[in-house]
Amino acid sequence: MIPSPTTATPESHPDCRADLSQIVALHGTLPIVDPKVVGEGNPNRCLYFTGDHVGLPKAPTLAQAAQPDFPGLKLEPHACKFGELIAKTGPVDTAIVTVDSRRARRSLQKEIPRRVIDASTTDARAVIVHSHSQPTDDACLACIYRHVPDEHARERSIAEGLGINIETVREGFISADAAARIAKAHFSVEASTIVGKAYDTLFKELCSAQALLTPEGRQVLAPFAFVSALAGVLLVVELLRSNHQAATTNYWTVDPWGAPIGRLRRPRPRVPDCEFCADDDARSLAYSLWTRSGEVR
Repeated sequence: MIPSPTTATPESHPDCRADLSQIVALHGTLPIVDPKVVGEGNPNRCLYFTGDHVGLPKAPTLAQAAQPDFPGLKLEPHACKFGELIAKTGPVDTAIVTVDSRRARRSLQKEIPRRVIDASTTDARAVIVHSHSQPTDDACLACIYRHVPDEHARERSIAEGLGINIETVREGFISADAAARIAKAHFSVEASTIVGKAYDTLFKELCSAQALLTPEGRQVLAPFAFVSALAGVLLVVELLRSNHQAATTNYWTVDPWGAPIGRLRRPRPRVPDCEFCADDDARSLAYSLWTRSGEVR
């Protein structure tokens, strides 16, 4: 996969959308869950977003744009957080995960989906792929993304880059007061246009435009768009492996700058102090939810 200087959109690459629906016959209902709006950098990472979509709610915009290519699949948008959806519908069978932070992944695991298919990017250096089904004696999503001493590094980077404090970043979405402070630190930003936007989204947009410097003048870098796109492709690969019961490992590190190496796939064991697995009540609930008459569903 080679990065292109042009924006990859359905209009600029008409064959892409035609090929997507031919990859695999898809049937059923796919909820799309995202509380955020389309950012300026999203069209570079998603074939279905264009410049005209910037500022619109992500979930319904994606569902509307992609639906014609998947006639057998009902795309069901939800402009809310995953936990809010689960509070209404109950636990889901499969969660395909693309959230940005370790904390968000641990939180998602606590919603106890039967199966997790996850991919994350480490700036431009690697893509991490993980999958598992409950109940499991191996690593869960919270094991893979357990709390680490430097976990807040990304939040510190965002705070440093935007010129605000880390407590403000942890609020998740930009308030009017924070927007004014960010606009004061970055003259290219208009405060009224970023209110309600997620901090990580603005951070990525400014990084993509090479407009983000630390107070010391150091350039801040973000993942290349093609690395994020590669993570999406690997999610599909992992989903197909899981569907066909070919996934004998639960963890894979992929170098986006080289050919995938299959022997780097490996099983990751459970972490003894995992905040999900070490919770007897949570594990008992996972077992009762996803087993029937002693057999895993």
